[in-house]
Amino acid sequence: MQQSAQREKLLTVILDAAKDLMVITLDRKGCIFQFNRASQELTGYSLEEVKGKLFWDFLPIPEERLQVKRGFEEVLRGGTAQGETHWLTKRGKPRLIAWTNTAVVRDDGVVDYVIRTGVDVTNFIEAQEQARESNEAVRTLLETVPEAILTHDAGGRIMLVNPAAEAMFGYKREEMIGQPLAMLIPERFRHQHAGHVGSFFQKPRMRPMGAGLNLLAVRKDGSEFPVDISLSYFETRTGVIGVSFVSDITERKKIEATLLQDQKELQTLTARLLDLQEAGNKDLARELHDDLSQKLAALGMEISTLLKPSVKSPKSLRERIRVLSARTNTLAENVHALSRRLHPAILDELGLEAALREECVGFAAQGGVPPQFESKRVPSSLPEDVSPCLYRVAQESLRNIAKHAKAAHVRVMLSGKQGGVELRIEDTGNGFDVNAVRGKGGLGLVSMEERVRLVNGNFTIRSKPGTGTAVEVFVPLRKKENETVETAAG
Repeated sequence: MQQSAQREKLLTVILDAAKDLMVITLDRKGCIFQFNRASQELTGYSLEEVKGKLFWDFLPIPEERLQVKRGFEEVLRGGTAQGETHWLTKRGKPRLIAWTNTAVVRDDGVVDYVIRTGVDVTNFIEAQEQARESNEAVRTLLETVPEAILTHDAGGRIMLVNPAAEAMFGYKREEMIGQPLAMLIPERFRHQHAGHVGSFFQKPRMRPMGAGLNLLAVRKDGSEFPVDISLSYFETRTGVIGVSFVSDITERKKIEATLLQDQKELQTLTARLLDLQEAGNKDLARELHDDLSQKLAALGMEISTLLKPSVKSPKSLRERIRVLSARTNTLAENVHALSRRLHPAILDELGLEAALREECVGFAAQGGVPPQFESKRVPSSLPEDVSPCLYRVAQESLRNIAKHAKAAHVRVMLSGKQGGVELRIEDTGNGFDVNAVRGKGGLGLVSMEERVRLVNGNFTIRSKPGTGTAVEVFVPLRKKENETVETAAG
């Protein structure tokens, strides 16, 4: 009896020495009589709490208890059992255990007891799952990112490509894997590229490639296109792996070129506008000095002679006054025309319709065809920036018609539309090639477009040689501004 107790104590010491291996000894009924320290630490149960209890009554999770019991019974019949099941700790926390059952058989072939050994693999499985999820996230990123991504070794051989790289370069994935990265670079740059690859792997770091340079790549069909390339790397057991992130910047380059061209045109336009403004100021100053001021001086001298005694008859005096009055009226008309060129006062006093009607009258008086003016459903009040815009467009259009069109019919229409106001000027004159005029950088067309743009409007001009011209402007208005009043056609 003493020797049996000593053997049991020795067995307990041996089992407790196994720090990471859980060992449970079960009798033929499945009751626990050995529960080593590793099992106690994992489950939170002491030997006294579990001794004599059926193993499957409390340690396996409820849905696996029948499976555990049947496995134990199979061992009793001479079978083997191993696998993974979940144990519940004393606090109810599940742990995944990889276990093995070993039967201890007596000389007569009867199973005396069963030793169940197990290892907690919960953390390992969780780590595997996290790694799988991480790999899945990386794979999803590679598959969906719009940039082309290529990995390559120190020899410049392609190791991995994503779908964006296939689409960008026109190769299938299998056509690129194992091939030199230089296949994606124009041939004239490949020698230089080899040196860059070597220097990168000598001192790898994350950086843009060729900062400040215009980089080019080449597709499978031989076409070249501009790119931006960023370089990165990661280390493996076999060495450093380079990563290239490639972006096709064709559209960006087009936009940059357009912006540069627009900037040049704007600079040219600004210079011409300044010259034109200076020339206009000179003409205005000359007209004021050489015409109006001289006529006013002469008129003043004539009037002063009326103060001198005269022997002429009253009838002759009245004739002189009549002539001076006519000259005064002519001067007033000249001042009025000059004022209208600077800014039409009628636009502020009577509104856009009256100003356009007067402009049509002035166009006819200068020897042009009397324009047909129509207006309908015009908003009762227009924003202070919209009226001058539409007036100047009409003024410039009529000026161009008088200068170039030789039109038999001219029509000016102003109307309120859903959401805004529309101006339309038509003529049946010579017409012209719109693109050709734009190419010459004429200020008239540019100034009209710019005026309309500043009020968020749409400007359209339609013309062909021999077919006349139509200028259309639509300016959107807020709801309150879009309230209309019925007006008669002019």
